[in-house]
Amino acid sequence: MSLEDYGTVSLLTASGLLLGTLFGVAPEMGVFRAAARLKIDSGAKHFLSVASLWLLLVGPALILVASVTLFGVNATVLQMPTSLLALEILAIGLGLYPAYFAMPMLRASMRISYFFALSIVTILVSLALKILLVIVLGYGPEGWVYSDLGSSGAALITALVLVRPPITRYWRLGVHPFLKFVGPLVPHAMSVWVISQLTRPLMATFLSLEEVGAYSVAFNAASIGLLLLNEVNRVFLVDYSATSFPAPDRRLAPKARFQLLLAVAVPVAVSSASIPFNLIALPSSYGFVAPIVSVLGMGGLFWSIYILAMNFVTNTAGDTRWSWITTLFGTVVLVGGTFVLGDLLGAIGVAIAYVACYAAMAVGSHLLARRMRLEVSWRDAGFSAGWTVFALVTTTTAAGATALFEFAPVASVFVLITCLVAAMGPMLIPIVRNRRSES
Repeated sequence: MSLEDYGTVSLLTASGLLLGTLFGVAPEMGVFRAAARLKIDSGAKHFLSVASLWLLLVGPALILVASVTLFGVNATVLQMPTSLLALEILAIGLGLYPAYFAMPMLRASMRISYFFALSIVTILVSLALKILLVIVLGYGPEGWVYSDLGSSGAALITALVLVRPPITRYWRLGVHPFLKFVGPLVPHAMSVWVISQLTRPLMATFLSLEEVGAYSVAFNAASIGLLLLNEVNRVFLVDYSATSFPAPDRRLAPKARFQLLLAVAVPVAVSSASIPFNLIALPSSYGFVAPIVSVLGMGGLFWSIYILAMNFVTNTAGDTRWSWITTLFGTVVLVGGTFVLGDLLGAIGVAIAYVACYAAMAVGSHLLARRMRLEVSWRDAGFSAGWTVFALVTTTTAAGATALFEFAPVASVFVLITCLVAAMGPMLIPIVRNRRSES
């Protein structure tokens, strides 16, 4: 695909995910918590009944109406044909149940083999269809949308086979708890979409599709790091949900510390991998996007600090009333920064605004946790002044070294290797100690 086509695809994906976020993200958090508390909360099964109805029937039906409406309008929005946008959001509707109900249910109930089966089916079908339709047949954005439809349909069928919708006779008892938990999270979920997706539609209003495409390539590469951090956090959500205050307990504390160690290692690894990714995987027409990748990768550090506090607020305390405040704060920073820094610096300016957004959210989440007077020992969780200084110095140095590669490649690589060793060291030391003690 050309850089312009890639820009179109990124806009279609971002716009389609708007509805996925609106209908799925908030219920998903409730599904995680309810599934983890089935043995100790009699109302959890009713909550799950309502969540499955919403994600399997109500949500997809509403999205289908929106898709049909868009398909009948022959127009262009943000340089995108509405017909393609209609098909993309239809794919999102088909994927609500597998992505936001089946996946968290399987993970929370520790049915890991089923979870991997659903993940593998989704990934392989999507990859095979994209290779066939986009690369082999050269259908471009149209092929991308058709592949999303196919993979969502395959995921839905697989999810229904693996996870039967737990609709109970008294499902109505779960309506009020569902609305009470999910309602306050909707603004939070929408802010999450703004943070992860809105930058590209905003960029399309004052930058070229080529610039949007370059940012999208860098964003997708850097998102691998954030995806890893997010998946590790999802694995531990069951522990956060099952923990009581004072927290963290002996079981949760080492997992929280591991998350923060990973929060340094992953951004540094993203910076280190950005240069070979740029030189080997991308054609020369894409330019040198490695600095954008490395700056975006730093978002993972601040996201981890943010999510540490929000896990205790939302999952341990079960309080969703104020979760929207931190994401709204980050959204304001992101939107303002995108227009100001994007206009001045282009794609790299938008990347800086993205990192500043997560930094603002990190500060806001910890202020919220302290305002709620949660009994959390942050030192036991690994969050301390010493760790903060180490994390900031290591990740910013790695990002700076990436930007200097074009001018001093040898020095840049040396600094990146040094940062990588410094970031990985704290994770490897406990493993080495355990092996020595066993021997």
